Amino acid sequence: MDKDQNPFMSLWAWVRPLVPQIKDRAILVAWIGTLILLGALFWYTSLPLRQRYLAASVNRLLEESGDPRRLGAPLEPQGSLFMGLGSWYALEDPAAPGGRAYVFSLTGEGVFFPAISILDSQGNLGELIPLGAYGERLMERIPRGILALYRGRIEGGAP
Repeated sequence: MDKDQNPFMSLWAWVRPLVPQIKDRAILVAWIGTLILLGALFWYTSLPLRQRYLAASVNRLLEESGDPRRLGAPLEPQGSLFMGLGSWYALEDPAAPGGRAYVFSLTGEGVFFPAISILDSQGNLGELIPLGAYGERLMERIPRGILALYRGRIEGGAP
């Protein structure tokens, strides 16, 4: 077979100038993928440290507001896919032992603000407490239907 009649040779002549561009793009995609993978690995492995700092911050806020409740050890969600943007904690409450707390990000008017929900030992959601003055102002403006949606998801995802 003659070199000019071989279809693969004409294809290679067409592809050959594109090889450096394809190689450069593949290297760029590999770098981006590696950075995303390393970020996800760091996020996953730093969860206990982030939960400890979050509990310390919330406990400080509760202490400053005069609330006797404190967050205890972090809890793992059992059989639930709902993790959201928060963490479950055992609640150290002298008045009602056996409670749990979910610290999460609530959205009001396009702004995220931290909030905590308190569940009693029977699994009933007691209250949603915004953490901060700005969250308190936004909490008043959030429609009741949205709050009911949050409440249902939190009760359904309780460990």
